[in-house]
Amino acid sequence: MCNIFDLSMMTKSILLSDYQKQLIEELGVLYVRNHLTPVMSRILALLVVSNETELTFDQIRATLNISKSAASNALKWLLLTKSVIYVTKPHDRKRYFRGCFGHFGDEIMQHFSQMDKVVVVLRKILQQRPASTPEFNQNLGKVIRFVEFVAGEIPLLFQKWEQLDH
Repeated sequence: MCNIFDLSMMTKSILLSDYQKQLIEELGVLYVRNHLTPVMSRILALLVVSNETELTFDQIRATLNISKSAASNALKWLLLTKSVIYVTKPHDRKRYFRGCFGHFGDEIMQHFSQMDKVVVVLRKILQQRPASTPEFNQNLGKVIRFVEFVAGEIPLLFQKWEQLDH
């Protein structure tokens, strides 16, 4: 039995191939592993995989078969974290959501700039660790050195990449 609500959701969903649905699932799982909720993950994956680069709230909700509340909460968080943006079109009240890839380098650099703070705290932790846990202390020291190394290399990698990309 189909009610009017079900029909409206079916007409607003976008058409995806089976392969695109599989890719959304695969990418969504990766996003979940990076600490996003399943709904946020599926929305981001849909915005990447869809043939359309901008989707309305109703299209996202209908295509992923999620509730208004779940879609709204996920999109609010994704907007807050600048993972998605929205645009409006003249004479159209709808918001069109799109993945935010334009400033990915800035996002990565900002993420790694926070690593200095993590290293400071990890060093404090290491200093207060008891000598009776030498293996743990050595491993924590390795983590600190690795994070420092990676944080130092990221800016150089971006410089190289920008030279190659232009």
